[in-house]
Amino acid sequence: MLKTYSFNNQYDHIYYFNYLITEVLNFKDQFNICLNDLNELDASLTTDSHVEVLRFEALSRRNDGLLRFLCNLLGDETKGALSFKRYRKRLKKDCPKYGITLPDLPTSISTQLNELNQLRNWSLHYPESLVISQKELLQHPIERINVILNVRYRFYDREYLTKMIEELNGLSEYFEDIFSQMITDYELLIGQKVHISKIPLRTKEYGLMQQVAMSWEIQNS
Repeated sequence: MLKTYSFNNQYDHIYYFNYLITEVLNFKDQFNICLNDLNELDASLTTDSHVEVLRFEALSRRNDGLLRFLCNLLGDETKGALSFKRYRKRLKKDCPKYGITLPDLPTSISTQLNELNQLRNWSLHYPESLVISQKELLQHPIERINVILNVRYRFYDREYLTKMIEELNGLSEYFEDIFSQMITDYELLIGQKVHISKIPLRTKEYGLMQQVAMSWEIQNS
């Protein structure tokens, strides 16, 4: 079984791009729900200047996961990655075969994709620069090298929440702009207008995980 997707004809591009758009739409919707929950938490605090650790960290970790998915789906350039930034180059290369002229990306979209790529690369690992910055800011030696401190707070300063919301609002605009570009490109590929149809289903069956298991087998075969 092939490890990389084969683009042999126009339909192969349509199938691939359709799947990519569907995944981005799904995680974008979840991201917006999480952002709304953060705004509701902020509104509920009224004049309080602190946020309970458990409430904040639960939403923060949920957001981190969704943000990582979206940065990967939009900005990843590594070999074998499902990503708009990577795929768009292949699409532009192949479009002339199908009598399609795909314009260059607008500068604003290219800039946004590059920034998401940088964010993706930074967040994919725990950067050593965090140690460097702490050492520079604190500027004092460890007092007791035989003691490992396990600091736990009860509250976060509310500014953590407001700054997070501010940053996420900016990223949400990026996601909407890039998604609109994806739809524009897809419409050029298929030669007709796109209609987004949301289908509410009651239960996501676990059997769908077969796709993930097969993907793992393909990558490790």
